[in-house]
Amino acid sequence: MPERIQRLLAHPRLPVAAVLLGTLLALPSLWAPLGIDDYFHRVYLLGDEEADNIYLDLFCFVTGPEGNYEELKEIGLVPWWIHPELKLAFLRPVTIATHVLDYQLWPDNFPLQHLHSLVWYALAVWVVSLLYRRVSVVPAAAGLAALLFAAEDAHALPACWLANRNSLVALTISGLAMLAFIRWRTCRRPVWLVVSVSVYAVALFAAEAALGMLAYLVAYQLTLDRGRLSRRIGALAPYLALIVVWRAVYSSMGYGATGSGLYVDPLVSPVAFIAAVVERMPVLMWAQWTQLPTEVWMMVPRAGQLGWSAAGMAVCAGMLALFHRQLREEPQARFWGLGMVLALVPVCAAFPADRLTLFAGIGAFGLLAGQASRLGWLGGEARGEHGRISRLATGILLVLHGLVALVAFPLGVTKMMAIADTGTHVMEQLPNDAQLEEQSLVFINGNELLVAYVIPVREMTGGAVPRYTSQLASMQDVNRVTRVDENSLEIRPDLGFLAQGGDLLMHDTKLPFVVGQRIRWPAFDATILEITPDGRPANVRFQFDVPLEDPSLRWVYWQDGVLQGFPVPAVGETVVVEPSLPTLVFGDTVLYPR
Repeated sequence: MPERIQRLLAHPRLPVAAVLLGTLLALPSLWAPLGIDDYFHRVYLLGDEEADNIYLDLFCFVTGPEGNYEELKEIGLVPWWIHPELKLAFLRPVTIATHVLDYQLWPDNFPLQHLHSLVWYALAVWVVSLLYRRVSVVPAAAGLAALLFAAEDAHALPACWLANRNSLVALTISGLAMLAFIRWRTCRRPVWLVVSVSVYAVALFAAEAALGMLAYLVAYQLTLDRGRLSRRIGALAPYLALIVVWRAVYSSMGYGATGSGLYVDPLVSPVAFIAAVVERMPVLMWAQWTQLPTEVWMMVPRAGQLGWSAAGMAVCAGMLALFHRQLREEPQARFWGLGMVLALVPVCAAFPADRLTLFAGIGAFGLLAGQASRLGWLGGEARGEHGRISRLATGILLVLHGLVALVAFPLGVTKMMAIADTGTHVMEQLPNDAQLEEQSLVFINGNELLVAYVIPVREMTGGAVPRYTSQLASMQDVNRVTRVDENSLEIRPDLGFLAQGGDLLMHDTKLPFVVGQRIRWPAFDATILEITPDGRPANVRFQFDVPLEDPSLRWVYWQDGVLQGFPVPAVGETVVVEPSLPTLVFGDTVLYPR
């Protein structure tokens, strides 16, 4: 590497350059529209003026049978297969305060709301850059790691999705706690311990993601601190006590995630969480190192998910082979590597997604920059023996997370904008006449998130709001729809219900269905006629309270990427509904299908 670039990477003001780089790459997010959970937040922050617990409830989506379960059921925001004990409620008052500020100052100015998130991303990059400089022995390696972190395309979604701001707030604040912790362990002044623990407490109430920084606290004590091991571990006691108190408050106030096949609470279901770590950590490691998106993990059958885990294990083995000498010889490398691995443990409680690698990326890029330094690419002599494969692999990773990421980051922002545009396109396809407000909108096939957005999005954007929405089956499978009688039809998906990973958001397969089980839902009864060997419904009869042709029902389905009216079959007739995804658009351009 040219000597001039080496000097720039080692420059004391390199963190400023990293911040500018990250800000520039995320700048297109200023024009991003609202997407996904942003609509729910907007409905709550603007429409619920009598809310008493706005700082506690913004991230409470489903709060169990004693909470909003019945209310969501009555208007159709949850599917008929929902787990009766489902709870998806997260305690994030610090982050909520930032959204409340947005809606106090500029409720209808989305660019300013995104600018607010962009400030948090800049702060996060700044704090992580300081951490690299504090730990790394080679200044140029610290500079390179900071630039790689700032440009990482997996950070595009947290930077441009308003509802994901919580992870940036948690990273910024917990990163400051980490810096104060290192200051305490080096100068031994107790005041820095008080500062660190206090700041970390704030971070925990910004988002659960702050647990990821505990990984680096533990890694520091095991690899870089001085003294006897027992004393080093004992220094973590205040943080462990804080987490115990935080979790006690969290649980006592009714927050947590239970009854979902995609979220696993480590304390409620420890065995299931361990299994999730074994399966999901390799997938997340794949996301961290390969730049290939993992979001489609939710859209594949179980066999495909396990295959993804196997591929991720191969990636883990490859990374261990690449970095093993560095890990063996350098304590800083062991700090970054152990921190990276441990940071992935808490996020395995959620379904795999690239954005969950935010904390793990700190260690990953510390390792990668350290490897470049060992090869002599950042100045000085090469340390140790390195074969062609090692040099080639390191070079490929630097290109992926450097040059490729510079292009992929803005594309990640564009992807979020395309998702939002697709949602808008879907809303435009919905019926929008006055009759709809007196009708139940019945989706033969669909996606539970898209169906759930119908009412809040229509309330925010205008247009006819249906009285009730319901989804009968998934849009990702072949569904054979048979009209049984005047009021009833049966649906038999080829793979059975809940076959795709994304279908398990609101049902945990540990609660199997049984033949003859009858589920009462507004407008219809769902009766399980057959089940699959693993306890999922294979054939379900839906008996409506009125004839299927009754004007109180409006039937729709996805076919060939378009939401359209569903022609209700005659008694005894069977209609085959093929798999279909919504037409993906970006502005006026159709991206899928082409």
